[in-house]
Amino acid sequence: MARRMAMKFYMTPGSCSTGIHILLETLELPFEVWIINIPAGDHLRPEYLKINPRGTIPTLVLNDGRALTDFKSIALWLAETHPRGKLLPEDPALAARAVAPGWRAPGWRGAAWSPMRAWRA
Repeated sequence: MARRMAMKFYMTPGSCSTGIHILLETLELPFEVWIINIPAGDHLRPEYLKINPRGTIPTLVLNDGRALTDFKSIALWLAETHPRGKLLPEDPALAARAVAPGWRAPGWRGAAWSPMRAWRA
């Protein structure tokens, strides 16, 4: 039986990427953590730019090799591909509110986006 490859999660501790780390742990998914040291310039190294040409964090490399390179796309992918985790509400209108840009207070960044926040508030 073929062994399933673990996803690779690139993050910087204490940054917005911590939220994705929490979601991955909550869903009990297999993944490897790769720490990106922003002050040392790890995000600008050629090997990382091959994975994420924008040089941003977080990045999640899926089992098929595709990379998701921002908080919202990773969180949405996790919510939609693992519905048993109930990261989004079942009501489509409430789910749309959770992921719609602009529903939250102006100036909030991706780290403040929470699928749970939108429908429990």
